[in-house]
Amino acid sequence: MKRIAILFPGNLKNISLGGIDSYVKSIIFSANDCEITVYGICEPGEYVLGKRYDREYKGKRYSYIALCTSKRKPLSLYYTISETRWIKRLLNEYDSIFLQRIEFALPFLFRGNKRVSQIIHGSGKYYEYSYGKLRYFFYSILECFSIMITGKTFIIMNNEKYGVPYYKKKYKLYSERFFYAINPVTFDVFVKKDRRTARKELGLIDSDKIVLYIGRIIDNPKRALLIPRICEELNRIGTQASFIVAGNGPDEDRLKRIVCEMGLEKQVICVGYIDDNEEISRYLNAADVTINMSMYEGTCTSNIESVACGTPVVSTDVGEIRELIQEGINGIIVSGKDEKTIAINMAKGLKDIFDSGIKMNDFYKRYESETAVNQLINML
Repeated sequence: MKRIAILFPGNLKNISLGGIDSYVKSIIFSANDCEITVYGICEPGEYVLGKRYDREYKGKRYSYIALCTSKRKPLSLYYTISETRWIKRLLNEYDSIFLQRIEFALPFLFRGNKRVSQIIHGSGKYYEYSYGKLRYFFYSILECFSIMITGKTFIIMNNEKYGVPYYKKKYKLYSERFFYAINPVTFDVFVKKDRRTARKELGLIDSDKIVLYIGRIIDNPKRALLIPRICEELNRIGTQASFIVAGNGPDEDRLKRIVCEMGLEKQVICVGYIDDNEEISRYLNAADVTINMSMYEGTCTSNIESVACGTPVVSTDVGEIRELIQEGINGIIVSGKDEKTIAINMAKGLKDIFDSGIKMNDFYKRYESETAVNQLINML
């Protein structure tokens, strides 16, 4: 039985830190012959810090130890400081230690790195887009140290621009330490169902064309504020559709205000955050197409889940999207350097799918959770 410690600054109860929460849950659910202990965080008073608790996720048992509370800010710094008190125990008790953020490698400096691995969710290059060149410079120093300290660094993208090849080229001295790790997705509820039935269950009109956005409502990096502009452009070229927005985020109120200012309240409907996978699956099956306007992305899990439900995707050319959508299969990839062009091209892509349909295949199955997780476990 392999003993694996996962260091993750979340609580696995609420979706947090993008898709990392789901990633860790996939490992718990799909790892065979492994004892998993998650070193996370908790709310003040929820747990005794440092005490081991038994938990369960979809019938799979795992241990949970909180290192600090969620109220400590900056959280990542306090988590790393708390982690230093556990280094000896981690190295003594576990066959593998799997870090979910690069700064968590620092306490292992001079401790040996054979059993310590890390994963970069996306690409370090994205940090520059979010925070600028100066902060990216300091991030790169931290990233370099983490790669020196850990035995293996996993990247969830394999494209030339930002994935494994990018890292091997940037850090030539440590090129043998980089590995591609497929982002695992659990397809137990994400399967194709009858669209009419799904719409009936959700109270949606069967004759409407429906475009679905699932994700955080934030302008950078998701470009969620483009949704009303895409809707308006689609109206302009003679095709009407209802846009359903499932999610929440810091720009939610701003999005609703723009929708009202543009007079699109009847076409753009915000249904809020959905934490039930069965409900998400119903929306994916009810939609004609889903959209992804991100500036940058790792592996967009909701896109994979959409295709698994038989619903094509119209997406910007980000992350691993070309591993899922190839030459118009399973969806359409659009280009554009400015938001106006992206909105125009997204609308054209939607119209093409509405008018002509699109071929779907089962290439998404390469992301199946049990296969992907056990490939990862073997590499760990």
